[in-house]
Amino acid sequence: MAAPASGSPAPARSGKPALWASAVALVLAIVGGVGYWGWNNKVASDEAIHKMANDEASRKVADAEAAEIKAAQVLLEKHIAAEEAQAQVNAQGTTRKR
Repeated sequence: MAAPASGSPAPARSGKPALWASAVALVLAIVGGVGYWGWNNKVASDEAIHKMANDEASRKVADAEAAEIKAAQVLLEKHIAAEEAQAQVNAQGTTRKR
């Protein structure tokens, strides 16, 4: 024979645990998204800073190289002028000896 059915039905499960789990998951997703966004912006900012520093260093090197080249050109021009003057002196001395 079957057991007699009890007079009260089983208590209905409330949706509160599922609601809390959903709320916690949503908060974790938001916190994770904000954290990732902040980390990603920091990495991009660091890369921009490094690029600017490298660009500045490259510009300084280029400026230094340009100044060195200009100084070498001036020195070469002085050397050429001195050789031309010496050649003229030698040419005049040769013509006077004749």
